[in-house]
Amino acid sequence: MKAQYDGQENSLEALTKKHEVYSKILEEQKNKQAQVTKGLEHAKQGYEKVTAGLTRLNKEQQDHEEHLQELKAEYENASKRLNEMEKAGNASEKSIKKQIAVVETLTKELNEEQQALKDISIALEREGKEQERATNKIKDWGVKLNNAEVQLIRTTAEVNRNAA
Repeated sequence: MKAQYDGQENSLEALTKKHEVYSKILEEQKNKQAQVTKGLEHAKQGYEKVTAGLTRLNKEQQDHEEHLQELKAEYENASKRLNEMEKAGNASEKSIKKQIAVVETLTKELNEEQQALKDISIALEREGKEQERATNKIKDWGVKLNNAEVQLIRTTAEVNRNAA
């Protein structure tokens, strides 16, 4: 455009054309800002979803840890009772077998609970990394939004300068 209006930069035709170009750029900047704002909102929603998942996993972990402690106490009591039955020698074979079955069941439940805790720990680590990525996305979109706002302000100022 500079070459086209060289020496006639302040003519009505040149200023009108310049205003049209700046107005088009201004509209593009507004659209860009709107798109970046949508991207930022989407990133925030992703972060909230990941955070909700982490909260749920932390609660599950706490519940499993409590249940594990209860199982350990039950297992210790059942094992102690079995040892007492065997030492006393006055328990029937049937009651000893029954107590052995209780101890074996508790052992199985303990193992399952420990595995569940390991699985939750892995999921927590994965979700923690996902939350970090979501946080970085929010920061990136925030920077993009700031840049878009600066560009919009500059373009608006240029349109206003041209109109004056």
